[in-house]
Amino acid sequence: MPKARMVTRTITTTKVSVLGYSKLAQELVNIDAELNGVYDNSDAAMQAFKKTLTVDDDFTPVEITILETCEKLYGMLESVFIDAAKELPVRKKKEEEEN
Repeated sequence: MPKARMVTRTITTTKVSVLGYSKLAQELVNIDAELNGVYDNSDAAMQAFKKTLTVDDDFTPVEITILETCEKLYGMLESVFIDAAKELPVRKKKEEEEN
């Protein structure tokens, strides 16, 4: 039986643990989250955390305690990809772009 053809993609994410204050519980709590992309410093990761994730109104983030990058390999059958994908125009060659 032939091996099924797969379309694969390696995605890099940043795992963070955010220390913050919960007004409801009246205590400090940690929230774990996974951000798309690579963030090298806590300030940039905190800004992304505030913008992209929906956090309860009672949670006020204070600082990032854990910051680590993670690579994961994702894949799907080629036939499923073709059914779900949007066809794009052919890319121009670099030589044509320079002229």
